[in-house]
Formats: sequence, C-alpha cells, structure tokens
Amino acid sequence: MTENFHKWYSQWIGEDFKMLVFGEKGIPLILFPQKFTNYYDYKDFGVVESLGNLIDDGIIKVYCPDSYDSKIWFDFKLTPEERIEKYQKFEQVILHDIVGFANYETEEDKLIFGGFGFGAYYALNTVLKYPDLAKGLITIGGEFDIKQNIHGHFDEQAYYNSPLDYLFGLSDSRYMNQYKKINIILACGASDDSFEQNKYISKLLFEKNVNHLFDVYPFKINTYDDCKLTLNNNINYLIQE
Repeated sequence: MTENFHKWYSQWIGEDFKMLVFGEKGIPLILFPQKFTNYYDYKDFGVVESLGNLIDDGIIKVYCPDSYDSKIWFDFKLTPEERIEKYQKFEQVILHDIVGFANYETEEDKLIFGGFGFGAYYALNTVLKYPDLAKGLITIGGEFDIKQNIHGHFDEQAYYNSPLDYLFGLSDSRYMNQYKKINIILACGASDDSFEQNKYISKLLFEKNVNHLFDVYPFKINTYDDCKLTLNNNINYLIQE
C-alpha cells in the first residue's frame, strides 16, 4: 500500500500541519481523528489496513489529517469567541489544504467525509455547510455538541457551526437538494453518550426528507475495532453512485 507523509506550513492557522495519505488513486476518503489523537492513529490501530483492498485496487484514497481540537474547542485559555474564530481558520485548512489537495491529487470533484468521536463533528459540519464537496458522509460514534465548549456563548458564528442547531432551522431547497444526493450514514452505539445527538440529527434529516442510514449497534462505539467494523460495514454504500 502506498503511503505518503505530508507536512506543510498552513497560512490559515499560521503553523505547520501534518497528514498521512494512503493509496495512489480513487475516491478521496477524509478521516478526521478522535479528539486529542494524531494523524497516524488510523494507521497504527489498523483502520487503514482494514480498507487495504479498496485502497490497493484504486477505489479509494485515504487522507488522515492531524487533530487540531486541543487548539480550538478544548483550548480553555481562549475565550469562547476566540475558539469559534480559531475553528473558522481551521475550516479553511479543511477546505483548501485538505479537500483542495485531495481534489488536485485524485482529479475527483466529490469526496467522502468521515470521522470518529469528535472527529465526526468536522465531517458532519463540513458536509452540511458545503454539500457540493461531498459524495458521502459517515460519522462513527459522532459527537456534535460544541456548546459545552463555549460555555453559554452563542452568537451567529457559533450558531452556524453547531449542526444540532442550524440544521433544525435550515429549509433552503438548494441545500436540501444537494443533501439528497449524498450517501449519508450516522453510525453509533445505542449506549453511546452521544446517542441522543445522533438520533436528533437523524430525526432532522428524516423530517427534511433526506435519505440516510441511521446505523445503530447494540454496544458502545468507542474503540478503533468498533470504528473498523462500522466503516467496513458501510464503505460499499458510501462509494456507490
């Protein structure tokens, strides 16, 4: 399996950023990591290897960016306003440094976005805000609530980066029509701490007639083995036309 390490200075955050990429061609699959983990964890814990056949056959190309949570939502030296501002800068890293690079490398216009734990927040928020970029979305044991990290501060920018809030009020047909073209999977355990968040997102999508899979398991989704299981159970749905 081809593996490439990338490290570059990102103008958006004013510091170096790292990412591992696996494969030579195929549909880009961006996997955002759990909070406080690293870009190499999906490799070290066997998640990438579990997708080896699809990678080697050139069906998917996997992008594993580093975590930036500790400098955004979990940097409590920053004010809530500063955390939101920091996230908006990191969003530019996602759009330009990660997505833009994957578009260029693979010559694919649309990507699959995925994330585990709090990493699922980045996947979901990016797809809901920029649905034209997405072919598929999978959240695994997703944690989507940013309010606990901004301590009651809730301005317009906070609202538009909180999927649990803005999706409720979203009715623009341009977004809805694009959502309906995306292969969406919300995978979680029935006993996950964030189960109700996943259930609520699924409810909102259902009410807006957005087809998706709400894939619930009878155990907690909190290990990399769980991540491998749910990802491999659903990967064929994600890559289908």
